[in-house]
Parts: sequence; C-alpha cells; structure tokens
Amino acid sequence: MNTLIPNYVPKTVFLLFCVALALRLGLLAAYHKTYKTEMQDARDFSAVAVSVLSGKGFAGLSGEPTFTRPPVYPLFLAAIYSVAGMSNDTAVKFVQCIVSALSVLLLGAIAALIFGPTVGVTAGFFAALYPPLIIYSNIKLSETLFTFLLLLECLLIIKALHSKGLRWLIYAGLVHGAANLCRSTNLLFPFFLAALFLLLRVEKKTWIGLGTYFLIGSAITSIWTVRNYRVFNTLLPVNVGAGHVMWLTIQDNIWQGDKLIEPDTGKIHEDYPETAGMPRYKWEKVVTRKIMEYALSNPVEYAGKLLVNNYRFWSIPVGKVLTAEKSAAAARLVQLMHIFFLGLFFAGVYLARKNMAAASPALVFILYSVITQVPVIALPRYRLPMEPFMLLFAAYAAAGFASHIRNLNAPSTLPSLRRGEGEEVNKA
Repeated sequence: MNTLIPNYVPKTVFLLFCVALALRLGLLAAYHKTYKTEMQDARDFSAVAVSVLSGKGFAGLSGEPTFTRPPVYPLFLAAIYSVAGMSNDTAVKFVQCIVSALSVLLLGAIAALIFGPTVGVTAGFFAALYPPLIIYSNIKLSETLFTFLLLLECLLIIKALHSKGLRWLIYAGLVHGAANLCRSTNLLFPFFLAALFLLLRVEKKTWIGLGTYFLIGSAITSIWTVRNYRVFNTLLPVNVGAGHVMWLTIQDNIWQGDKLIEPDTGKIHEDYPETAGMPRYKWEKVVTRKIMEYALSNPVEYAGKLLVNNYRFWSIPVGKVLTAEKSAAAARLVQLMHIFFLGLFFAGVYLARKNMAAASPALVFILYSVITQVPVIALPRYRLPMEPFMLLFAAYAAAGFASHIRNLNAPSTLPSLRRGEGEEVNKA
C-alpha cells in the first residue's frame, strides 16, 4: 500500500483511461458549441481568468472584483489560456476531458481499496460510460475539476485511515483547501469527517492528522477570505450565493415539471425591500437571515418545502431537461436509466452494510452532499459531484449480483478502520 493508486490489473487501468478519454473527446469532436447550461456562468469564469492574465486581478464581467467566483477554476482557465490563447473553449474542454478521465481512475482506485479489484474495475467502467460525467467534461463549468478534487480527497482520506499515516491527511488537507476555493460547498466537510472518526474510534495519531488536515485546509481557504475582507470589508469565507439559492427553495410555482424557471433577482428585493440598493454580498446575508427566520416561524411549512426539494434532488436525472428539449422519448429513457441507477446504488449501500466501516469514507461524502444540499434549490447539476461516489456503491451491487453476492461478502483484505480489529483481519 505504498502507492496512492493500487496497482490492480495495469492493462485494465490503461483501458479504463482510454475508454473514458475517447468518449469524452468523441463528444467534444461531435459537438463543440456552447451549451445552454454554461452560458452566463462560463462567461463570468472566463472573464475572471482573462482579468487575471491581464494583470487586473480577480474581476468579473462588470470589471469589478468578483465575489461570486472562487479563484481555483478561473486560475485553471487562466493556465490553459496562457498556453492555448485567450478564451479558447476547445482547449479548456480538451483538458477537462483528461481531468474527467483521471477521475475515472480515482474512483476505480477508491473502489478497489474498499471492495477489491473486481469492484474497482466495475466502478471505473461505470464512471467511464456514465453520460452526465461525459457531458459535463465538455461544459466550461467547475463541476469536472471539483469532482476530481473530491475524489482525490476521498482517496487520500482512505489511505490515511488504512495506513494510519499522517502524511496522507496532510495531502488531503491541501486538496480540501483547493476544493473549497473551487466550490465553497465543501467548507463544512471536516465536521462530518470528525463525526466519522468518532464512529470509527480511530487512534490518537489519526486525530492529530485530522487536526492537521483541518488547519491546512483552513489556511488555504483563508487566503481568499482575507482577500474578500480587504476588498469588500465584510466576512465572506469564499463567495456569495447561499441566500439566493435558499430563497429559491421556498418559492412556489417556479418549476415546470423538472425544469426550473428562475425568477429575476429583482423579485428578492420585492420580497425583502430592505435589500434594495445593497450590493449582492450584503443582501445575500440579509436574505439568508430572513430564510432562517421564516424556517423557525413556519417549521412545518418549511419542512414540507425541504421534503419536496429532497425528492427533486434524488429524482431528476442530470441532463433530462436538456434531453427533453430534443426528444420526449429520450428524456423518458434517461429517467428510466436514472431509476435503475438509484436502485443499484441503494442496493449497493445495503449489501455493503457488513463492510460499512471500510466503505464509510465514501459514504460520508454522499451524506454530506445530501444534508447540505437539502436547504438549497435542487438543481440536478448540484448532485453531479457526489454521483461518482454513488456509482461506487452501484458497482458493488452490480459486481455482487454478477458473482452471486456471497463471494463479495468476504472480510476486507485491508486493515480494519476500527482500533483493535486490524490484527484479527490480518490473521483471518
């Protein structure tokens, strides 16, 4: 276990990468136009990247310092633009295809460490062939890079738990900080990881590693927090956005089937007149506070809205709305495939219950995403970064069914995550 990625069937690993990359580049060759879903956000990310390369700092389309775009993805774009030319979308998507193909290998490595090489290869092929991951590798948004960082962080945490080595959590802290500055949705994850460590009763050395992981991740994140305070004179850990999406969650009649018809932000100022004229980084905080007050004063009504939001979060496939614009029959097929995928995922979680200690680092990423996503609007693309972890459990179920399940219920060959159990496993 001295290497980061286990050496399970090298030829298969190479094949996985080639299949994943070929499918992603094939889509890029077949369709290299701008997708509807990337229009505004992609332009803003690109504007920040160009501003950085021009020596004007992190400024958006307006020319003003950005408070909506964290720095990692614009820096990723800037690095590509510096080589391939300004706003070269084809070059960006080409690199993202490579990043996405590498994510396939990371998922395979995670699955192999937890469940063995058979499930590792199965999970890798699932991810290589999974349409949403293929499509989003061709979209100039932060999802592909963020997903790669989450998978890398998960792999490092698993390595730390099994090797009980401090260095893996140091590496994980570095990746966690980068992930925070790619998308702020991962900020609170260390608290969930600490809860997992409590459940697993990890050793003192691992707790020291967790503290180091937290400090490193926080130090990297704080670089941007300090920048925001100096520029905007307010505490803004990464970027704004929470108030807006929480407000969307409590709105009625903004869904047409599975499609969100987003109201103009002017409606927010109509609902909360005191926010009129405020810059967004200020009114977002006011709206967040107002939504929390609404939740406390109307707990039953708010809980009902969250239940509906949670149902949409699970039930709407990524890409269904775009597919429905082309073909209603194809959209129905996408929905059926999603139901089948969910069935395999839940079956995998159930079948993995005897090996849940080993599988828990991957599962905690899913739980974190679900819990933190429920209070915000349930756009399918927000679920995408956690779907590789769902594919892992789906692959476990598929491999289990293929080998009559019993063969996969053998104890893990890896040391147990619980104290005092590693010796028993090694003797078995």
